[in-house]
Amino acid sequence: MNQPAVVDAIVVSYFSPEDVRNSCAALRRSAGVEVRLIVVDNGSASAPRIGPDPDDIVHELGVNRGFGAACNAGLALATAPWVVLSNQDVEPDVSAVRLLIDACEDHEATGASHVVAGPALVDGGGRRKESWHRFPTPSRHVLSFLVGDGAGKIRNCAEVEEEAVVDWVSGAFLVGRRETFTLLGGFDERYFMYVEDVDLFARLRDAGGTCVWVPQASVRHDGGDRPIGADLYAHTLRNWRRFHTSRSGRLPAGIVFASAIIGSVARGLLWLGRGRRRVEAPAWGRMYLLGAVRALR
Repeated sequence: MNQPAVVDAIVVSYFSPEDVRNSCAALRRSAGVEVRLIVVDNGSASAPRIGPDPDDIVHELGVNRGFGAACNAGLALATAPWVVLSNQDVEPDVSAVRLLIDACEDHEATGASHVVAGPALVDGGGRRKESWHRFPTPSRHVLSFLVGDGAGKIRNCAEVEEEAVVDWVSGAFLVGRRETFTLLGGFDERYFMYVEDVDLFARLRDAGGTCVWVPQASVRHDGGDRPIGADLYAHTLRNWRRFHTSRSGRLPAGIVFASAIIGSVARGLLWLGRGRRRVEAPAWGRMYLLGAVRALR
């Protein structure tokens, strides 16, 4: 194994102290790296406690500025050559961070620049979750909203088991050089939550950078499997409109947004129709239906 790499691990915190402690503990156990923790708290009632290491940092924003803004605040405090950007509800395996750094260095050795790597995300039972994706062109996204993710072909392909260069990986856990994230200017803070990772990797591609998915690096991620609430879902739909406007123009973005509203209403009605058979169905139904209505405001 290579010499230990020096890493600043930026963990975004919001009202889940147990998740933060577990995530920080897992990051401390990482092998082959020297980790300093930078926990950025998005306006929780009290600052999270992450342990006694005097080099670690807890930075309180005071208000909830969103995931991307919190990551950017952490990046402003980072000094290490390597950076981890992490949700609070993830726990990397002991080898995950080192494997992701090795993947970045391997691609740099072949001439790639500005490499960002993401792991295989798994649930509590070790089952693979959606971790990498294709860029959602307007036509792909319309099909995805109206017909389903399979038709749009923008979700990850489970059959790929080897390390691969991909369009984008989930922003729940990212590893790259600090200078790469600095070059990109961090996340676009207009996105607040959701789609900010897609935008980041689109700008990475524009800058000639490389996104690598490393399935051998495993990170447990407990989030993403539950309804997110109507307001956040509405925010997500508006973020997709923002993304497509910036990449393709107002007309294609408007078509995608209209298909998102129609598809969300259809999904909401389908979920409500399952209410007697699945306990969580009403929550999904409300998310889709109310989210679509609120996205139009």
